[in-house]
Amino acid sequence: MVDLTSEQRELTGSVVAKVNEVDWNGDITPWIESIVSVVGGLVAQDPRFVEFAGAIKDQATQWSLAAWSENLVDNIGDSGWSRLSHQLAQFVTSSD
Repeated sequence: MVDLTSEQRELTGSVVAKVNEVDWNGDITPWIESIVSVVGGLVAQDPRFVEFAGAIKDQATQWSLAAWSENLVDNIGDSGWSRLSHQLAQFVTSSD
């Protein structure tokens, strides 16, 4: 994305920083609501943020698989990463 406002840059940066801080083997659950709120607000503000929403969703999906493969959760859907991915899916439009 180009031409982000300072507020948009701050919001996207805070989401990326939190995702990277928690990492695949951490518990993102306490931040799901705030991440979904920020991403939803950005998408509502500008449809170009669907791509950003998709990138964060995809990262959450990858890390939910990593947590499951390392036996941190019994079921893929049990991790906070899986819940985050599921909640972000509402902002990602299908190109099919």
